Amino acid sequence: MSERRLYLDTGVGENRAVVTLDGRPERLLIARAGDLAVQALGARAVARIRRVEKAQGLAFLDLGEGPDAILNLDPTGARLVEGQAVEVEIRSQARPGKGASVRLIGPAEGPPRLLAAPPTLEERLRQHGPGAEIRTGKVARSMADNAQDEALQTVFPLPGGGCLAVEPTRALIAVDVDLGARPGAEAKRAARAANLAALGTAARVLRLKGLGGLVVIDLLCRAAGEPHAAGMVNAVLRKLAAAQKPGTRIFESPAAFAERLAHPRWLVERW
Repeated sequence: MSERRLYLDTGVGENRAVVTLDGRPERLLIARAGDLAVQALGARAVARIRRVEKAQGLAFLDLGEGPDAILNLDPTGARLVEGQAVEVEIRSQARPGKGASVRLIGPAEGPPRLLAAPPTLEERLRQHGPGAEIRTGKVARSMADNAQDEALQTVFPLPGGGCLAVEPTRALIAVDVDLGARPGAEAKRAARAANLAALGTAARVLRLKGLGGLVVIDLLCRAAGEPHAAGMVNAVLRKLAAAQKPGTRIFESPAAFAERLAHPRWLVERW
C-alpha cells in the first residue's frame, strides 16, 4: 500500500511543506512572507468584476491586490455585469501568465478586500495526510531541498529504464516518454512497461510542480502495439485513483474542473 509522509521546514521569510509518496516528493507547498493573503488558496474575498468575456465564458475580477482573478461563468447561473461586487473563494493560485481561479459564492457590497484568511501552510499540509505525523527539523529541510530541486527539473527517470520529460507551454503541458534502453526486454513488452511507469510518474511530477490545465502525454503506443491506448490510460488512471487516500479526489465534474482551472465549461465538456 502506498505511504504518504509529511514534512514542514520553517525558515526565515519562507516556509516549505512536502508530501512524499513511497519516499518520493509528490507535493511541494511554499509560503513566503511577501505573499498576498487575498490571492492565496482558500482565501475568501470581495472582488469587483472588471471585464466579462461571454464568448470565452469567463469573467476577470479585481481582488484589490495582485493580478486579476478568473471566474468561469455558469450559463445557467445569475447574470454578472461589469462593476458588480461579488464574494469569491480562491480555488487555485495564480500561475505565470494566468491569474488565480475563483469560485463564486454570491453577491457582495463594498470595495475589493479580504474577508477570510486562507489556511496556514500547516493546515494545507495536513489536508494531504490527515492524522499523519509532521516531521520537522533537519530531515524536513533536507526533504524540502530535494523536492525543490526535483520540481525544477525537466527530465525524470522511469523505473526499469527510459525517461519522462515535462515541459509547460503557453497552451498546454507536454509530457514526452522516451523508451531508452531496457536490457533483455522484448520491444512491445518494454514499451508497455515504460508507458505504465510513465503515467504514474507523470501524475506525481505534475502534482509536485503544481501544474494543471490541458496535459498531452505522448505515449509509446505504436512501439507497444497499442495504437489505441485510451483503454490502457483509463485503466491506469482508475488504478491511481484507487490508490489515493479517502477524501483525495482525482476526478471531478466538468463544471468543477472548469472552475478550478479557469477553462471555459463548453471546452471542458467537449474535451
